[in-house]
Amino acid sequence: TFNSEEALLFHSRTIGLSGGQPIPIVGGARLSGRTGEFSLGLLNMQTRSHEAEPATNFSVLRVRRNLLGRSDVGAMFLNRQSSLPNDRNRAFGADGNLVLRQNTVRFSGALAQTWEPGREGDSRLLKAEADYSVSLFRATGSIVDIGRNFNPRMGFVRRRDRRLLRNFLEYKPRFSPNTRIGHFVRDVFFTNTTLHTLFGNGGTETKYMLSMVRVSFQDSSEAGGHYEQNFERLRQPFEVSRGVILPVRDYHFNEAKLFYYSDSNKPLSGKVDWLWASFYSGDRTELIASVQFRPHYKFIANVSLERNDIVLPEGAFKTNLAGLQL
Repeated sequence: TFNSEEALLFHSRTIGLSGGQPIPIVGGARLSGRTGEFSLGLLNMQTRSHEAEPATNFSVLRVRRNLLGRSDVGAMFLNRQSSLPNDRNRAFGADGNLVLRQNTVRFSGALAQTWEPGREGDSRLLKAEADYSVSLFRATGSIVDIGRNFNPRMGFVRRRDRRLLRNFLEYKPRFSPNTRIGHFVRDVFFTNTTLHTLFGNGGTETKYMLSMVRVSFQDSSEAGGHYEQNFERLRQPFEVSRGVILPVRDYHFNEAKLFYYSDSNKPLSGKVDWLWASFYSGDRTELIASVQFRPHYKFIANVSLERNDIVLPEGAFKTNLAGLQL
């Protein structure tokens, strides 16, 4: 529950790496297991000093307890402390999941806080989510609130001082092969996704809405399309390509896409995506096509081509990418 696309309280790859470079590990221990309704995880690792990096100790404690069959509550404590004075970072968190009506309804939430010398106040992470799911319909809503000083040095945070509101709706009827339409169509998926990102002071940074229709056919091919609406507020100039710099302002841009994918299990198959869109102050078109040759289950060859054509008042550019996979 502590995990999201915007922030992660703990990631094991933060241990033994700094700036992408490996740091020598002296040693450590890890223990995980269950006892009754409790799950327990313990980790302690010690790294050696290396060049400008001081020797550092990493400790993690995770406890979780099952409740009411499928529900649970838990807590986590993390400590990262080096041999330098006042170089330490701690994180505390509690989370829970409440599952009702035979997994049909789920509520989850998490609250975490970080602490380190010189970085105090508004160092929270708050996450809450509700989900309702049955065979024909699904609805999900969530909020993630990240303080401006939230800094999990044993995890990561993408953007601080943000509040993210996300919603997802899906309607997915399935057709019987005995019906007229079911001779050709297996499933139809109608989905709508929205994401509203706010600055900590309440101003809007981005808005996003994606509406999509996807049809799955009885021959295992798929076809569909989507329409996407975007709003983005740039607070500093953005170099979208070499020499093409977008000024600070609000941007509205939308895109539409059509696609068709044939059955990839056949000896010869292909995919086509065609997209046309507004892009900041200009326009963008994109074509992606690929062909797959699969004469034997031990051999697959895939040839792909991707072309982007972007035209902006500040400048125009094209990108072409060809690929071969064997």
